[in-house]
Amino acid sequence: TYGENGEKYFSQADILDRVPHVFLILGGCYFAIQVVATMLITFPPNSSVMSIVRREIDEGESETSAIISANLGCKRDIGSDSLEGSSRFSKSPKEILKSVVFYQLCLIFACNLTAVGYISPMYKAFGQEFIQDDRFLALVGAFASVFNCSGRVVWGSLGDRFSFKTVMAILSALSAVLFLSFYASFIAGKVMYTIWVFAIFFVFSGNFALLPAASTRAFGPKNASVNYGLIGVGMVSASIFSLLLTLFLQNILGWFGMFCVCAGLSCIAFVVVAMFSAKTYDGQNV
Repeated sequence: TYGENGEKYFSQADILDRVPHVFLILGGCYFAIQVVATMLITFPPNSSVMSIVRREIDEGESETSAIISANLGCKRDIGSDSLEGSSRFSKSPKEILKSVVFYQLCLIFACNLTAVGYISPMYKAFGQEFIQDDRFLALVGAFASVFNCSGRVVWGSLGDRFSFKTVMAILSALSAVLFLSFYASFIAGKVMYTIWVFAIFFVFSGNFALLPAASTRAFGPKNASVNYGLIGVGMVSASIFSLLLTLFLQNILGWFGMFCVCAGLSCIAFVVVAMFSAKTYDGQNV
């Protein structure tokens, strides 16, 4: 990888020779985690089922037989009204392509993820401009992934309590502010740089928690996977656009200019969110 002056960021042969082995180790770790996670996937128990299970156990039934009995007894009743209503409301992929809401979600996704696609690989390159400590930058990146993970839980929780429009507007505004002020860490140093990287990763993680839920609420659960996959077109365009930004504008605009572009994209997302007015099947705000 080369910096703006044409010099290599990394030139030590002993470090570069380890890279292929690191990918193999990472691949093995990811595979093991995915296998364990897949084995643990299950449907959450319904409150009606659990109440029957507790009653059956109190009456002397074994836990296994109580669970089987409860599931058989509640099979037709669990959430029937809600599921029936939302299923009738559900839209097909062909129908959502004619919906303004679909293109609004795509644009929000594309704008926010273009900024994400740029900062995710480039935050360290920016840090290397004024922090001559690669181990420190690696630690910042490692802990930033923790904020990325925990942020999805926090933003998802907010999305459950408030409307998508409210939470996404807050997310987009915070993202714009963080990008606009990130360059100041060049002057402020390590402390501000670390805090801002953590904050940026925490904020942008919300996109991946809020948009799938918004898609399901807006278009119904029946074709949720396919419909969200179509919205994922915004992710594809964002990946291409962030690549073009890095290749062609980085040397022209410099770091501050690129951060302003990312902030501008977040502002566009904010404006689109402000015009977002989708409703769920029962008339609630998405």
